[in-house]
Amino acid sequence: MHGRLSPLHCPAQRALDDSGLLDDVYINAPSRYEISLNASTGYTTGQLTIPQSGGTVAPTTVYVRFAPIATGTVNRTIFAFTTDSNGDVVASSPTIALTGNGVAGTPEIVAMSIAVIVYLQFPSTLRAGRVISADGLVELLGKKSLRAEQWLLAFHHLVGGVMFATTCYFVWPLVVKAWV
Repeated sequence: MHGRLSPLHCPAQRALDDSGLLDDVYINAPSRYEISLNASTGYTTGQLTIPQSGGTVAPTTVYVRFAPIATGTVNRTIFAFTTDSNGDVVASSPTIALTGNGVAGTPEIVAMSIAVIVYLQFPSTLRAGRVISADGLVELLGKKSLRAEQWLLAFHHLVGGVMFATTCYFVWPLVVKAWV
């Protein structure tokens, strides 16, 4: 099993069986990978135990999926192991090479969400007249000249639109990169 695994979506599988065993078969999940005996549930980052009975392990499918925590390619090796009659650890042969390509996810989404919430709430706050530092100047101009007040509000809306467009321009490539 060698190839690319999608994050948490497409588990790869490998059949395992053996005979002449004295102990159960164990499989440790390599870092950034999860393993399970069921394709849809029961994934762990720890160890799976496949019991032997009479020295034989029944044909068992082991599912492996990539669980990245950061961007970049992660190469690992997975193998099954047991102990022999001398108590020595014996690893499976051949080992299985795993390659996964992590995507930028949670940290970027959370950081961008906070910025978006702040910037998207500001125009509503401004429109409702709840921005203390902005409405003092607007009220002062409104008392002297209605036209000046309208121009100032138009300028504020224009600046808000430019800020929103600039934010979208710089954030959109990051969103695309995170999901591709």
